[in-house]
Amino acid sequence: MIPRTRPTGSTKSASSPTTWDVLLDILGRLFTVGDVRTAPRTSILSRRWRHLPWPEIPQVSLDVGSFFVDSDEWCLVEGRHRFWRQHHATAGFTDALARFLAAPPSKRSIQRLSLAFILTRRDYVRRIGNLVGDASDTGRVKNVELEILTEMSCSSGDDAPLMVTYSERFRDFLKDCPGAFWSLTKLTLESLWFKDQDALRNLVRGCNALEFLSLMFCGLFRPRSPDLDDIVIRPAVLTIDAPQSRLKALVCDQSYIERIELVQAPALVEFQHRWFFDDHPPISFGCVPSLRSLSLTHHPHRQDDDGDIDVMKWKLSELLARDGNQIQTLRFDFENDEISDHICRGEWRKRRGENTNLTWQPPSPGFMQHNLKKLSFRRAFNVYKDMRFARLIMELAVNPETLTFGVKTLECKDCVAAEPNFPDPARSRLRLPGNCEHVDAVVKKLKDGISTSALITIILPD
Repeated sequence: MIPRTRPTGSTKSASSPTTWDVLLDILGRLFTVGDVRTAPRTSILSRRWRHLPWPEIPQVSLDVGSFFVDSDEWCLVEGRHRFWRQHHATAGFTDALARFLAAPPSKRSIQRLSLAFILTRRDYVRRIGNLVGDASDTGRVKNVELEILTEMSCSSGDDAPLMVTYSERFRDFLKDCPGAFWSLTKLTLESLWFKDQDALRNLVRGCNALEFLSLMFCGLFRPRSPDLDDIVIRPAVLTIDAPQSRLKALVCDQSYIERIELVQAPALVEFQHRWFFDDHPPISFGCVPSLRSLSLTHHPHRQDDDGDIDVMKWKLSELLARDGNQIQTLRFDFENDEISDHICRGEWRKRRGENTNLTWQPPSPGFMQHNLKKLSFRRAFNVYKDMRFARLIMELAVNPETLTFGVKTLECKDCVAAEPNFPDPARSRLRLPGNCEHVDAVVKKLKDGISTSALITIILPD
């Protein structure tokens, strides 16, 4: 809480205690929620506000998106003609950060400094890094959280060479400003494509305080083979081998990575992964004794010669039996076309006809999961088909406590319109009316013949 005292040097005629009380509360709220566009204009740039008790503001969030002009908005672009706006916003962001860190007295200590900025010009980024590094070195900032963005989005493989340049800028940032990473506890990278397979592994090893790492729309590539004439960019394996790491949470969301090998991550508790490829498990576990929560989302990426999306060629039970028996919370979100049967799509009907039967592969012989307590299973359609899989999990998990059965969407307007014309493919789809009686009936069917005390919840969309 901000103390209710008048700043040194103020007088009754200048401002009453009640006024300062209000001003301090407003300032604290602005910096806590990250409304830095208003805060610098109303406080940091005002001499009077320099006398406020800044040490009592423990958390500060600065987002470059707050520094775009009123007529513009923060977004990734596909051409250089708008880069000047991002440079302008970054310059304003950096100036505000500099004034903010320079404004308070020497006793000031920020418990958490969160920054979101763009990898623009090297001099801008270097200045940000130097400011953060100096604040960490002097003890003014205890924990640093960085969200690092790129100027451009990658819309196709043709953009890959340009996207790699951003990973080079990030490498320069690491080289120019090592002090910015001394107190780094949380790092989010977005749209960075690496051709150095060791870059991310070395990052985790080198950031001793890092507890949270998120990779969004990133890429990791193998070196091109001289024997191959094609220019196809091939994904590489991300290896986390950091026995001294404090990393507790790892998120890999829609990144172009072949798979993730958790060789040594002793502090890792939670792992979330949305992946594309089907011919092998997306992860492998080594020394991860603390891992308790695993979230897997499959987003099909490739198609075979017939236009069908590849079907996974590995068994989840094999993965969990071999490496993940200590997992307590397991979340599935599979978007494979074999299951999400949008009957409104002519190409789906052409490939599948009226055969909507889905055959689940049996688990590995003797597989039982002794530690799994929470299971969350989300899908778009085919609730009754998913029920067979959910029942299988309930039979294999020895001591489940909760099963969350989430229906992403009950209807597709085009599918609803197509149902009268295609009754057989539509038969397997289920649109719950939302009343308690119907939900209770589904829960009863899930438990039928299974001895379990698990709490089953069906979450319907709004």
